[in-house]
Amino acid sequence: MFNYLIFSIENGLTISRFMYDHAIILNALLSFKDQNYINILIKEQNDYNDILLKYIKLSNQNITSEYIESNIIVTKHTNLSEIKTSALSRIKINENLTSECTKILPGNLSNIIPEFNNSIQEINQLLFIMLNNSLKKYYLIKKSIGEKKIALFFSEKYIDHLIKETESYIYTINFFVSKINFTPTYVYCTQYNINFLMKEDLNFIKIMLEKNKVIYNLYANNTTNYIYEIMSTLNNEINPKSIDIINKKSLETAKYFKNWNTQLVSSLVNENYYTTTITLLYDHILREVNYYHYLLKKLK
Repeated sequence: MFNYLIFSIENGLTISRFMYDHAIILNALLSFKDQNYINILIKEQNDYNDILLKYIKLSNQNITSEYIESNIIVTKHTNLSEIKTSALSRIKINENLTSECTKILPGNLSNIIPEFNNSIQEINQLLFIMLNNSLKKYYLIKKSIGEKKIALFFSEKYIDHLIKETESYIYTINFFVSKINFTPTYVYCTQYNINFLMKEDLNFIKIMLEKNKVIYNLYANNTTNYIYEIMSTLNNEINPKSIDIINKKSLETAKYFKNWNTQLVSSLVNENYYTTTITLLYDHILREVNYYHYLLKKLK
């Protein structure tokens, strides 16, 4: 399964990194540049930059080598993706942040002392508050999109996706903040959320690829169909046997998606497609799937 304390650090590190990405991506996707929303998202980016640095400090020599090797908070394409996204959108991105992510080292987990939990608990509580505030802002942006005051570049449904992701983060962080033991229901809900979010990620990739005429849609369709098949089984009664079967299927899908998406991002960078797309979004989705794959292995 997993070490509760280590999982708390890794989970907070992951969420704060992903929320930092969300602020940049959402800002880049705004078609109607409203200064109020730009200011909101810049503040979001800066706030998550700060808390991510705190998690990086806590994580160094306190997380597993498996987590680091899973390329969850940084891939070999992240830095270039940020540079190209910044050049395209004119959004300032802290390049040193990604550099700091690459410096995190695994540690001897047995050396973690109980007092260390106080620091983790304090920063988790801060992240919990920030996530709930971000959720309110996302709903405000969704309302403005519905009123045609602003628009998103490739899909207005992306704000709904960010809302669902943020709600799933809040659900998980609450376990750590409230010091709740993980239950079969948590495992089941996490698997459901992973499959649901992977399905949406695939749909967004398909939309972006169609706009840029990149031929990867067949693979996306095949993976989407497999995820739909898994989700159709999630209505079964929760029991150890059903959870084990669903986890196995979900893990296979996440592995397939991860390998496919790694090839996609590499091709986009190497063949210069990134010059006409928001590259950070592709890299971000890859890192999300890397985390889903890592998490599903932990939930066995």
